[in-house]
Amino acid sequence: MLTERSECPAGAAVCRVVADEVPPGHGPSAFQAYSGENNSVARPRPAPRQGPRRGAGADAARRAKEPAPTVVLYHHLSATGHPLTDALDISTDPETFRRHLKYYAKNFDLIAPADLLAGKLPRKPLLITFDDVYRSVLEVAGPILREANVQSIWFMNPDCLQPEVLPLDNLLTLAAAHYGSAGLMQLLSVPGNAPASVPALISDYVSTLNYGQVAALKAAICAGLPQTQTEIRQSSNLFINTDDLRQLPGFGIHVGNHSLTHSFFRSLSTAELQIEIRRSQQLLERLSGQSVTCLAIPYGNELDATEAALATARASGHRAIFLVHGRSNTRRPAPDVFYRVCADRLRTEFLPISLEILPRLRTLRDWLR
Repeated sequence: MLTERSECPAGAAVCRVVADEVPPGHGPSAFQAYSGENNSVARPRPAPRQGPRRGAGADAARRAKEPAPTVVLYHHLSATGHPLTDALDISTDPETFRRHLKYYAKNFDLIAPADLLAGKLPRKPLLITFDDVYRSVLEVAGPILREANVQSIWFMNPDCLQPEVLPLDNLLTLAAAHYGSAGLMQLLSVPGNAPASVPALISDYVSTLNYGQVAALKAAICAGLPQTQTEIRQSSNLFINTDDLRQLPGFGIHVGNHSLTHSFFRSLSTAELQIEIRRSQQLLERLSGQSVTCLAIPYGNELDATEAALATARASGHRAIFLVHGRSNTRRPAPDVFYRVCADRLRTEFLPISLEILPRLRTLRDWLR
């Protein structure tokens, strides 16, 4: 059976949802600037399958003849565990990353984001991407990439750059260790059978929550922890802040948009999508000094690539939109939508099958459905 990874190596959706905070800690963040707008969010429902647009078949056939870029995704580079990341399976050993890079240089044509946007690609293009705001991308991956003269793009969430915000996925990981799985499920009053992992908790339960409910969830977790979110974040030294963004060009790292708070797009209204996509883009451009024209949809799931989300992204000048799913880019849903393969923790000897064989098989499977 072929499996897909949204953003977690074990097949579960990645655990990256960030609640919004402003004193006293349960409302939208200062970055969001809601100005009194209604924060209520409808519970998510599966997005209807969109019918092919006119000429879609011809476009897909034409794209199948063009060089199909391979896009790989990483999150955190570290050889040691940490209570904030242990349950997420998103850490790659730096030496493994070096070996991956050598493999890419030998077997692919490494490209920059600008090459992808220009559409003039070499025979076997590969683009390296990162998600979230882990400091290891700057301090570990950055020097490795600079030494190899390789450019990349880093998708990040402005809310997660604030010193008082701890991403919910990391908070849930810490809470699972602190309360125990059973204690955490009881604390959160999760209905039905308890999810088997933190990633499953995110994909099965947190995906059904609106902004206010996510904030209440964080408050319930933090009430029993010995430190505040600010203290936990500061002592961990795991995350970058706004001052770090200006260093990125020196490492050939381009800034991409990963939404304001890493929310599930399927749950958001049109107005909230404007905030999550357009407001995030504006903040990232101001903080980094770079033009931000690429968007990685949080969780990488096509259910969150709703018509409204895609329209908002395109209207705000995003020229490339990224999902995950580990499929081949020979057949994409639209010219500006690209699939990525999560390379977190992949053993180097598995790269050929993970990057070239399995994506094609998944694409063939979906085409035959």
